[in-house]
Amino acid sequence: MRARKAPSAWLVVYHGNDRAIRFYRGLGYAETGAEFHDFEDIRIEFRRMSKAYAPPTAILS
Repeated sequence: MRARKAPSAWLVVYHGNDRAIRFYRGLGYAETGAEFHDFEDIRIEFRRMSKAYAPPTAILS
């Protein structure tokens, strides 16, 4: 992501997947919200995790 000069990245992880959440936290991602997706008649909760790669001022210059 840094090589592509992306300001940030985000992903979603199943809310019950504590191992994956810990893994992404270890990579510097932080939980920034929740998302819900409906599959047939089941609603599934996911955690949105984000990581900033460049400070906002660097993006504008």
